[in-house]
Amino acid sequence: MSPVIGEIKRAKDIGGKGYNPRIWAACVDCGVERWVDMEKGRARRPRCKKCGGRLGASYLQRRCGKENPAWKGGRIVDGGYIRIHKPRHRRANQGGYVLEHILVWEKTHRRPLPLGWVIHHLNGIKKDNRPCNLVGLLRKKHHAELVNQALKKRIRELEKQVSK
Repeated sequence: MSPVIGEIKRAKDIGGKGYNPRIWAACVDCGVERWVDMEKGRARRPRCKKCGGRLGASYLQRRCGKENPAWKGGRIVDGGYIRIHKPRHRRANQGGYVLEHILVWEKTHRRPLPLGWVIHHLNGIKKDNRPCNLVGLLRKKHHAELVNQALKKRIRELEKQVSK
């Protein structure tokens, strides 16, 4: 005997884990009946997995790369830095994107960027990824370089104020 729509049971009672309440509900699109987590007396997800994908983010996630309607050619700007879609690269993030300045440095030097190294933009502009503007440094040296640049900039500002 199948449950009646609106019937409520604990997850443990229907073969699930835990004591979260579940409700027997029908998908609003296709009418398929299934047990769904309950929230505020209703089904948490009104659509089944098959239909929910048509409208929800999970559908976009399933269509990767060029198949995704949000695809912008594999080049995005993230925090001022440009990222390129290279999912097989060893420095790719979970989305499959690698910082463009790393790719430019590796192509110029014909070797992978060593672990523990970072790329420094000489002119401080994050989007300027010309090979002549990029320097590979150990992380410690990079930090020291940034501190030195900030101090030099502050000294120039103070010298201008004194000369006025």
